[in-house]
Amino acid sequence: MATAKKKQKKAAGAPATPPAPAPTGPLWQANNKACQVLFSVLKLLVQIEKTSFFKPTGARQLRSLAYFLVDGSSATKSGRAHAIALQLDSMFLHFGATYEDSAAQPAITAMHAVLEDGERTVADLAAVCDRHYLFFQEQPA
Repeated sequence: MATAKKKQKKAAGAPATPPAPAPTGPLWQANNKACQVLFSVLKLLVQIEKTSFFKPTGARQLRSLAYFLVDGSSATKSGRAHAIALQLDSMFLHFGATYEDSAAQPAITAMHAVLEDGERTVADLAAVCDRHYLFFQEQPA
C-alpha cells in the first residue's frame, strides 16, 4: 500500500509529457506527387531550408516559411502570399504539371487563400495543389 502511494506522489509531481506533434494527415506522403513536387519547389524557392527533411515538413506551419511576414499590413501579407502562389504555379508548370480543370485562376486563388493563413500547414497546401494540378503522369480523378 505504501508503495502505491509513493508511485502516485511521484506521478503527480512529475513534469507533464510534451504533446505529440500534430499529424500531417494522410496526404503528406512521399509517394504523393503533389507532396514531392511541392517539397522540392519550396526548397528551390528557398522557402524552407535546403537541409529540411521531407516527413516533418508536412507539419510545418506556413508562418515558418520565408515569404510569411509576422508583422506588416494585411495587404502586404496578401501580396506576398499571391506572389508565392504565382511562383508555385509557374514552377509546377515548368516541371510538367497541368491543371485539373484547364484553368490557372482557380488553382492560384486556392493556393493564395491557404498561403495567407499562417496557421495552415505545408500538408494543407499540398492538398490544395493535389486538387488543382495533375503532376507528371497522373490521371484525372
